[in-house]
Amino acid sequence: RATHWTSGLNGEGAITKVMGQAGFDLEGLATGSWNLKAEKWSINGMRHSIRPFIQYRVMPGAEEAAGKVGKSDRSVALAAFHELDLADRPDVMATTATQVARMGIRNSIETRDTDWGTRELLRFDVMKDWSNRDGQALSRESDLLANIRLSPAPWVTLDSYNRYGKQGDNAVETLQSIAFNSGDFWKASAGWYELNYGDPARQLWLRGEVRLNSVFSAILTTNYDALVHAYTYQSIGLIQRIGNSWEIEYGFQKRVSALSDGSLGFRFRVRLFKF
Repeated sequence: RATHWTSGLNGEGAITKVMGQAGFDLEGLATGSWNLKAEKWSINGMRHSIRPFIQYRVMPGAEEAAGKVGKSDRSVALAAFHELDLADRPDVMATTATQVARMGIRNSIETRDTDWGTRELLRFDVMKDWSNRDGQALSRESDLLANIRLSPAPWVTLDSYNRYGKQGDNAVETLQSIAFNSGDFWKASAGWYELNYGDPARQLWLRGEVRLNSVFSAILTTNYDALVHAYTYQSIGLIQRIGNSWEIEYGFQKRVSALSDGSLGFRFRVRLFKF
């Protein structure tokens, strides 16, 4: 991954940061099932899956340009459960560890679904990270990360993410959200994000999607920061589906940084969602 800035902090000139990545994932699986039925909640049988896992990544070049460029790519809202892979992380300047490991357990309870085959009723994940951000191999230990997601009915999902201190302190980072889904016509979600250390944050985010026809959908996203009393991110766009495998997203976006600097941009994204 290569990122270029035309200027840096403190009068620095043009800066380029190039990062690579290699690693592995190990995962186990154990399942159990019960013939439990509840027609009111569209439950037809239950299956419990538990997946212990280990992930490891080496990222040469991650330490380059540290402190020379502001963390303008950092995404505050929706920061829960940062992915380890570089392609999924917007915070390129906040990624300075050249070695990262993650260990945890994923739990899920599912039921049969006439439309999708299976439907997730409950998910509970717990994980912990180690990194070498302080210069020693995997000596920096992360806080405990926990996420629980509840889908009591096909049209609603409740999600709660919490990050707890290493000493069992109160949650230092939380993200609570609720999502509604009408099926094929519209989707809407709202969430509240809090960060209680470093640079505190209190953000509300809203996202809506309306299907216009069999090919196009309209999407709208906005983030509101309760500390600075301003909208920090707004976007509007279209999603185009091509066949049964490809999805193209076009959109305009407006960002406001912590320094009240605003920017306008155009987003174009192509995604292969089915082989």
